[in-house]
Amino acid sequence: MDSKLIIALCITVTMLLTTLGLARPDETFLSEETRSETYETVDKCGAYLSDVCPDEIYYYLFENAPTISEKCCSQLIKMGRACHDLLTSDSIIEFKDQEQEIMRRNQESWERCNKEGQIA
Repeated sequence: MDSKLIIALCITVTMLLTTLGLARPDETFLSEETRSETYETVDKCGAYLSDVCPDEIYYYLFENAPTISEKCCSQLIKMGRACHDLLTSDSIIEFKDQEQEIMRRNQESWERCNKEGQIA
């Protein structure tokens, strides 16, 4: 796995947790063990994505980009639904006012990538 991708994913998760004082949306705090497990899981999930796909998927979900390429759809499906949901959930904290739309796009991206291999 590309070290730049691992670093980018870790930085994103770290920024989110730091911004919130390591708190979850329900204002409970994550234990050190849970934080460690989350970082490890994010790293494992990120191993399935090439350099461009994390950005492409992110912009589709959070910035309303019009498409996810066939290449990135394929990687998304190989990564698995649990990883897709985890990465979306970890990032959604910054977009609470758009949570329903982002979760709709999360579901849509998974279904369309799984069915068609790409979103057009």
